[in-house]
Amino acid sequence: MEDLSVHNRVVERLFDRLYNRQIIDNVDRGVYVEYMVEWALQRLDPAWKCMPGWSMWDLENKNSGARIEVKQSAMRQTWSQGSELGSTPRFGIAPTKSFWDDETATWMETEPQRWADLYIFAFHPECDEEAADHRLPEQWEFYLVPERLLPPLQKSIGLNPVRSMGVLTGFRHLGSSVTRVIAEIPRLKVEHPLL
Repeated sequence: MEDLSVHNRVVERLFDRLYNRQIIDNVDRGVYVEYMVEWALQRLDPAWKCMPGWSMWDLENKNSGARIEVKQSAMRQTWSQGSELGSTPRFGIAPTKSFWDDETATWMETEPQRWADLYIFAFHPECDEEAADHRLPEQWEFYLVPERLLPPLQKSIGLNPVRSMGVLTGFRHLGSSVTRVIAEIPRLKVEHPLL
């Protein structure tokens, strides 16, 4: 029983260190945003689940098989001082040449590809040092871009191209917007997983 008590105290301290502050570190913010998106989606459809960290996509709908990759960036960073802000945001979108196969517990080689049907580019634009708070869902912008619209083989993409091709939504309408955009995708990756 004492071991569980120690565990709970460690988890509480860890949570406070990583997430109980206005500006969340880049690495930790990525996980936070994925779970924020999951929560928004589950309000409409509980079949949405975050995938384990080693998965080739971040969220999956267990009923439809639809897959989502979440990318995030923010103007205000943990290292920002005064008026110094994050540079022009870029998001990694590089196709990969392998995937993890649970059945064989090995990496399987494939042609370079992206595994998600939809990319959600989350951007936190608030620059004001006092007002910026990564924990507040209403401060985030979400751009929904079907994977087929992303430039083939390109490794990263800037915020302006994402804005020009993406469907912009706020947190309140994120679930319904994702449902609508995915419904317009002609063929989900689950139908041709290795192409």
